[in-house]
Amino acid sequence: MIDGGARPVRLERALTVCQPYAELLARGLKTIENRTWPSPVLGPLWIHAGKSREWLAPEDIADYPHMVFGALVARVELYACIRVEQLPDRLKDNPHANGPWCWLVRNPYALERPRPVRGAQGIWTLPADLAADVRGEFDAREDARRVPA
Repeated sequence: MIDGGARPVRLERALTVCQPYAELLARGLKTIENRTWPSPVLGPLWIHAGKSREWLAPEDIADYPHMVFGALVARVELYACIRVEQLPDRLKDNPHANGPWCWLVRNPYALERPRPVRGAQGIWTLPADLAADVRGEFDAREDARRVPA
């Protein structure tokens, strides 16, 4: 078989989350995302801030005046998905542990420049051009972090 130098395509997955929760995930202030369904995948997950303002309280706008809506805002690592009643003791009192499924995330990376894009329900795949753009920003940051000072 001739390879031709083709690289496997890495799909970039995203999840639309209402504000202010997308902002909290981007800042690492929220480490549990709740859903009524278990995640079918683990690993890198881009966070898309939905357009809805339904979940906003007046203090959210004061606390996070630069929140964006309808844009990709961050990347997190989804490392576990467990039912709320099965959370380890260290997470049971977490204010964001509501379930029924708790998606545990870590290693947040807020995009330097949010990218406007239409979201979708469930886990969705980023368009190829957007995936290349945000992956490039993320990889460049990771490369810079690895360079010894």
